Amino acid sequence: EDILVPNINSSDKNPSSVGT
Repeated sequence: EDILVPNINSSDKNPSSVGT
């Protein structure tokens, strides 16, 4: 889960990476 991957899973764990 990185900011590089703005996925629903990523955004759920990484508030910085807002995919939605």
